[in-house]
Amino acid sequence: MTTTIFISTHDVSFHDAHGSIATAKDVKAGENIIPFPRCLRCGTCVPTLAKWEGTALNEFDKDQYLLTKDSFFLCTKGGGTATFFDTGQEKIIIKGKPAVVTGAKIICTMAR
Repeated sequence: MTTTIFISTHDVSFHDAHGSIATAKDVKAGENIIPFPRCLRCGTCVPTLAKWEGTALNEFDKDQYLLTKDSFFLCTKGGGTATFFDTGQEKIIIKGKPAVVTGAKIICTMAR
């Protein structure tokens, strides 16, 4: 199983949680999602995503969507679905799911 690392550049402080959470604005390949070493279709893959799916609305800021363990994206380059294998923490919970922080690990159905 090949994973890659997620880095949040649009994270928000989450009220008294002593940490910050990634948002749906973290969509830049190479900046937020480190390239996968190997893709079945592309070789070394710098994933291309239009938007995150499965996000949770921030109850404190209605214009903001947060990433949770259920968030995923469809790669428009290699055709895979990328999901969080490890959120990087288990303390901050959004709608019953662990929130995503920098250092989370992503796995893609096309990565090998």
